[in-house]
Amino acid sequence: VVGNLGLGLTLVLIIGCSCVTFLTALSLSAIVTNGTVKGGGVYYFISRSLGADFGGTIGVVFSFATTFSTVLHVFGFVEVIRDLIGKNITPGGKFDIPIIGISLITVLLITVCISLAWEFYLQYVLALLIGVSIIAIVFGFAIPGNPKWTVQNLKDNFKPLYQEGNTFWSIFGVFFPACTGIMAGANISGDLKDPQKSIPIGTIGAIGATTLLYIATAIILAASGTRERLHNDTTLLADVSLWKYLITIGVIAASVSSASAALVGGPKIFQALCKDDILPRFFKFFAKGKKGSDDPIRGFLLAWCIVVACTFIFKDLNF
Repeated sequence: VVGNLGLGLTLVLIIGCSCVTFLTALSLSAIVTNGTVKGGGVYYFISRSLGADFGGTIGVVFSFATTFSTVLHVFGFVEVIRDLIGKNITPGGKFDIPIIGISLITVLLITVCISLAWEFYLQYVLALLIGVSIIAIVFGFAIPGNPKWTVQNLKDNFKPLYQEGNTFWSIFGVFFPACTGIMAGANISGDLKDPQKSIPIGTIGAIGATTLLYIATAIILAASGTRERLHNDTTLLADVSLWKYLITIGVIAASVSSASAALVGGPKIFQALCKDDILPRFFKFFAKGKKGSDDPIRGFLLAWCIVVACTFIFKDLNF
């Protein structure tokens, strides 16, 4: 993103995307604090405030979009693991993506099926790993006496320089999914102790924190690498950090965290949708949850099948 857009337009992109998500969060907050909040996340809020027509339409799209974002994050995980291994697992790498992707999604499926409490604790551990990797980047960048950045790089990397085939909007399409995780808290509305308080504070706080992190990261990248390196080298942050393997751990943790949240969020929304009887009768099958907790086990299995199928269909993350 920084290599193509330059630092100036990258900051415009980050702030623009943050404005979109911030306005969404304000709307979400207004709806959440204006009535009873139950399970079903965004679908529940919209259907109860704007009616079943709007809620149902958005619910179907959003539940499957969230599930397919699991695919996106699983492919991110696959890319990192393949880079770590450094060679093909299967002849010609034909089945590398399915093997690695299915392994991850199966472990996550088992975790959420046993108990969502396990998934929540997993998120705490992953958040800690991500936090450590971010600290490693900041400290590595700021070490006095051993600067890994130059003012000249900042000047050279300020204006856009697009690679062939790229435009502002193609880069926007790559970056914007990084802003769509803001619904992770709202999607588990039925599991929160005080959703009317937690969802607005958590969502708006997350947008503010990640916007600052994205801006800081963009500045670090623009200052640390030449334009050629920004275009072609994905190891730049690792070289800037105190210890490069902390960055690999952080990227793996971020991929697993996002995949796990999406795996829970999509089926949760879909279950609430099926319970409201606005879909054909067949879908009532997915309304029934686990005895005691009402967790959407059948929805989790459906999401698992979708991800597994996609590991065979798609050949790379961008596609």
